[in-house]
Amino acid sequence: STWEKLNSQSPENLETADLDGNGMEEVIVDFGAGGLWAFYNNSAWTSLNSQSPEALTSGNFDGL
Repeated sequence: STWEKLNSQSPENLETADLDGNGMEEVIVDFGAGGLWAFYNNSAWTSLNSQSPEALTSGNFDGL
């Protein structure tokens, strides 16, 4: 198997969470000035916010 490059930028923070409720965790990356991004279903990056957070965490906020 070989390494696959997901993004050309270096992350400042990295977290995983099930953002879409499908039972699989997505990778959430803080790229600093590049904003906050998630990698869905091993296929595409999705911008969550153009701003970099001061801290990054995940949790089950809605109890589902």
